[in-house]
Amino acid sequence: MREDARQLQAKILGSLIECLSASPEEALPYARELVHLDPFDETAWARLIATLASSGRSGEIRQQYEAALRSLKQVGGASGALLRAWRAAQVVTTRPAD
Repeated sequence: MREDARQLQAKILGSLIECLSASPEEALPYARELVHLDPFDETAWARLIATLASSGRSGEIRQQYEAALRSLKQVGGASGALLRAWRAAQVVTTRPAD
């Protein structure tokens, strides 16, 4: 029962993040909560990195990426989603301003 509630909460948070993708500052608390809910979920970390990049919070991206690596190392390491989000964030945050 408890696991079902956690899965439902993760699904709701994911939906909120997706619905608020055009307003990343508003989506950010939900992305953080998703990682807090399951710190071993690589997809949650990737969503947080992407949301930080969309918010223009380049200073936090590396910190969260490194925190994700530490967390995921405890369960065997990252498989790819985190690295893809990291690389995409680098492109977004290094793009010259118009």
